[in-house]
Amino acid sequence: MRKHPFRFLIFLLLPGVGLFTKVYAQPFIFSAVDTDILNLSHGSVALVDLNDDGLMDILYTGNSKSGAPFLPRSAVAFNRSSGESSETTIPFAITDLSIETYLGNAYWSDYDLDGDFDFLLTGTTSAEKPYTSVSILFNNSAGIFTPVDAGFPGVHASTVRWADVDNDGDEDLFLAGETVSGESVAKIYRNDREAGFTEMDTPDFVARFGDAAFGDYDSDGDLDLVVSGTNSNGIFATRIYLNDGAGGFTESPVSLQGFAFASVEWADFDGDGDLDLATSGAEVTVADILHGKTILYRNDNGIFNRLDDEFEGVFYGDLTWGDYDLDGDLDLFIMGRTSLDGSHIGKIYRNEAGQFIEATGLVGTSTANAEWIDFDGDNDLDVFVLGRSFIGTPFSKLYRNDSRLINRPPQPPDGLSSTVNADNVTLSWNAGDDVETGIAGLMYNVSVGTAPGASDIFSARANTTTGKRWIFGPGNVGHNLSWTLHNLPIGLYFWSVQTIDNSYIGSEFSEEGQFSVSTGGKISTGTDDKVDLPQDFMLHPAYPNPMRTTTTLVFDIPVSTAVEITIFDILGKRIKTLVNGYLPGGIHRIDWEGDSESGHALGSGVFFVRMRAGEQVFTQKLVLLK
Repeated sequence: MRKHPFRFLIFLLLPGVGLFTKVYAQPFIFSAVDTDILNLSHGSVALVDLNDDGLMDILYTGNSKSGAPFLPRSAVAFNRSSGESSETTIPFAITDLSIETYLGNAYWSDYDLDGDFDFLLTGTTSAEKPYTSVSILFNNSAGIFTPVDAGFPGVHASTVRWADVDNDGDEDLFLAGETVSGESVAKIYRNDREAGFTEMDTPDFVARFGDAAFGDYDSDGDLDLVVSGTNSNGIFATRIYLNDGAGGFTESPVSLQGFAFASVEWADFDGDGDLDLATSGAEVTVADILHGKTILYRNDNGIFNRLDDEFEGVFYGDLTWGDYDLDGDLDLFIMGRTSLDGSHIGKIYRNEAGQFIEATGLVGTSTANAEWIDFDGDNDLDVFVLGRSFIGTPFSKLYRNDSRLINRPPQPPDGLSSTVNADNVTLSWNAGDDVETGIAGLMYNVSVGTAPGASDIFSARANTTTGKRWIFGPGNVGHNLSWTLHNLPIGLYFWSVQTIDNSYIGSEFSEEGQFSVSTGGKISTGTDDKVDLPQDFMLHPAYPNPMRTTTTLVFDIPVSTAVEITIFDILGKRIKTLVNGYLPGGIHRIDWEGDSESGHALGSGVFFVRMRAGEQVFTQKLVLLK
């Protein structure tokens, strides 16, 4: 792990205003870069490479006026940068959304696993009270974002987080906030793909004016949840909820200080392989009524010890982890207001072997959102912030990290192995390597798909050919060296792993592994792997045929290939797809139970089954008698 000498700081202030335009921290220089992004407060920003061009695009929402009545604005901004380090202004192509909000949140997810990024937008659309709150899912189709009513309750003062809580590969939704009627809502909605979202049975989560973060803090291979904010009785609370591995959550006995207007973030700041926790928010004091507080908890085998590091206390802001100085450990950026009558601050605390030193200051904002991001693709972390400045105006700014050091991407893992148990698979690999980040501190990104290079079962949020990440942050399995996926359909799967360093830069993906599932949780099937491989593709006659309830289709696959088996009615209308994906070579069997795609039982009639395998097509008539 590389360390650097002490860096002297020089702050250049904008005359008459006091906002930093450049912050020097040798050998680091943060340069303020102008953009076309609106100045916003009471909102959020989320960054993603939407078109795989290596440039980070921006989703933003918030208020664009200094006083009431407020003006909600929401848009997707496509980065049109030249990529040159000399640029002082980054141009964007702005696409305003059909629904615009403030006092809300927005967060990216490829929830339908089609390879592009969708998002959920929350907040209020009204210029002033009474609030009109929404929670709208925007589906991305070739860069066109279409609002979809997925049945989520409309909320403001809200938190949106996507994560695969049930380990089935797709991302589920945590949604919290306050409805128009003043009711607190905090729920997890299970992603059932084509069937939509199902509200899960969860504990009474803290809901309003807070934050939430997923992370496997107990290293048991599933994502736990920390939530901070206020409940319906106005009580300040911070709670950790343990995941049972199937998306069921129970409250942990861990005791943490409660906050309102809170921010929480998991990170392994001490490089020991488990997740520690940073929290900030408002506590009640006699002097200030609401006073900012920032606390760092070190995770020692599941016991959270509150550390004595003195961070500036903030609320109504944000905190975020990232290795901005390229020494291999995670630094902490904090922004917000210190009290109701206090100042607005933005400070970076440099991590030196687990001790934090106030290193540099940026513009202080409240109602704020901040994101570390490698905006210009040079493998170091820049930062984008928006919020309300200390003079009360909406604000947004990109700060480019002009480090003179070079962050070398990590090395990918090797030793991939898979263990299949019915429709579950456990994937394992050896640790990767990196010059800057220690081995215990490295994170991992797993890609699983139904074709070579695909990521349509478990999305890595990255280009699996180049390793370039589309969304920055910890990998989708954190620090784990194994991960289990549940309820996989039958088929042949391709998977690989990427190493992530503490600047969230990814390695190339590992050499691809394969595994096959022969007993699917969603489709009844069987595979005979005890005989020699067949010589030719073949769809054998269905039996029984005519059928009354179920018929069995037997088909031969001489080599691993993509297979599609579909049922049609006599008019050629698609009724049900039985198989659609790669299968290993062998003799396979699958049942059709005389039902449609939705599971509805069909009446008597004539149907056809068509099998496409390789370049071969087979068709067969089926008769259903009731």
